[in-house]
Amino acid sequence: MNNEPVILAIETSSRLGSVALGFGNKIVAETSFSGFMKHSSEIFPSVQRLLEQYDLTPDRIEHLYISNGPGSFTGLRIAVSFAKIMYLANSLKIVAVDSLDVVAFNAIEIIKGQGGSEGISDQTYGDVINKIAVIIDAKRGQFFISEYNVIRNGSDLSLDKITDDSILSAGEFCQKASEQDDTVWLLGDGLLYYSQEFKNGNIDFLEEKYWSPKASCVYKIGWEMAQNKKFNDPITLKPNYLFRPEIRVKLR
Repeated sequence: MNNEPVILAIETSSRLGSVALGFGNKIVAETSFSGFMKHSSEIFPSVQRLLEQYDLTPDRIEHLYISNGPGSFTGLRIAVSFAKIMYLANSLKIVAVDSLDVVAFNAIEIIKGQGGSEGISDQTYGDVINKIAVIIDAKRGQFFISEYNVIRNGSDLSLDKITDDSILSAGEFCQKASEQDDTVWLLGDGLLYYSQEFKNGNIDFLEEKYWSPKASCVYKIGWEMAQNKKFNDPITLKPNYLFRPEIRVKLR
């Protein structure tokens, strides 16, 4: 481990935040915050506890991976502010990961047989899922949504993002889903209060325990991006809020 970079990943784009620590491509610890929307009060103590667990100090962190939206406005600001503080203190490298991709990565665990769903056994679940969509609440009846195809190459699994991050209503998405051949499997905490609005003959739902993003998924995606030198400029780094393009600010 001494030759591998010390890496910290944080997830604050959703209701429940989390932090993961690792060395190179190996995650050694992950912890979730104690309750919903505890990001500002628990991010620094959580990071400190993980570092102390492995006798590390903040200056040892070489990479920081953050979930950068779309998602909770407050959570995204906290993540970017944390990244900038860490950079000013330590000049570490930063990778900003798309929050919808982070949630989508949960589906890999399910497809590999580590999850299940009502009426589908672990043995057949992976063969059933060919397309997924992530649903995150954007408020006012709108949702951040992106779709992915499941790519199988022998025992290897990956996700191919087939739509850009978009803002849609449940009705708009259901209309799109009804025009597709494959069942679209949904996940994401936008379903917590609105799953009924997405019920459609061509739509099904993954288990609720896979709906929330995790710091470990931020870590895994961030590591792959880092291998391709996809680091972000910490000075110009800003959250991806993803507004509708037709929204305009009135100037008086």
